[in-house]
Amino acid sequence: MEAEEKRVRAIWILTMAGGLAWLGAAIAAPWLRSRGFPLADMIYAVFRPVCHQLENRCFHLWGEPTAACARCLGIYAGFIAGTIIYPLARGFRKSVPPSPSAFVLFTLPIGVDFAGNFLGLWSTSDPGRFGVGWIWGLLLPFYLIAGLSPVRFSDLTNAVGIGVRSRRNGKREAPSPPPEAKSSRKGGINLH
Repeated sequence: MEAEEKRVRAIWILTMAGGLAWLGAAIAAPWLRSRGFPLADMIYAVFRPVCHQLENRCFHLWGEPTAACARCLGIYAGFIAGTIIYPLARGFRKSVPPSPSAFVLFTLPIGVDFAGNFLGLWSTSDPGRFGVGWIWGLLLPFYLIAGLSPVRFSDLTNAVGIGVRSRRNGKREAPSPPPEAKSSRKGGINLH
């Protein structure tokens, strides 16, 4: 298996794990709150910056609202479905983002629904909001995985300045610059 394929596969696994944890937290929050666990309040607080959490637009489980509204929950569920579909549609060999026309096609339902609700032309039910969110969420992992696939772990550790332990002496060493940023013979930094 070549390095690119391994990297895309690892990103896919992390994307799936992160997506499942995020969706799981949104659904677990009402269960935790219904049983009096303080962790529930922390979960609701984590979702507050990304979702309005209006009770009348949230599904209710165990007598409590989910930590995200129906549309956001649909986006998260669609994200999981898209992540499951990803290897079937693209494989792991090379990750390329979807075309702009695919973005427009998948964004149109949620955009029209949002505009109609905002302008007061109609009021979409929670299952309808979930559905248009799900459609849009399907597309998102294709962009996320394509965007992250060129990133190497060593690039991340160098970017944040994390030293790595030397295999020779076990001491922490300063990260080395990526090969393309090493000094050229002229004394400057080669960025090409």
